[in-house]
Amino acid sequence: MLRITIELIPGGIETHPRREKLYIAEIYNDCSGDTGHGNYGANFFAKHSHRVVHKTAKVTNFPRLRKNAWHLLALALKNAGYI
Repeated sequence: MLRITIELIPGGIETHPRREKLYIAEIYNDCSGDTGHGNYGANFFAKHSHRVVHKTAKVTNFPRLRKNAWHLLALALKNAGYI
């Protein structure tokens, strides 16, 4: 599984009391692909006004030997409707 976390770190101060996780993406292999192409599921969690919004997406037939994790994240974001 890949986990991508976006945090707000005010002033770049790691110990800042207002530091918080705003977005989390988890991308997992659904184990139905082959050596060259994979199928993935994705869960996206976003914090909005003290509530968590959850979206899901799928990426199918991803060429995992030719593309990298950034490409996979971009496709998952697109399929979830974020871009």
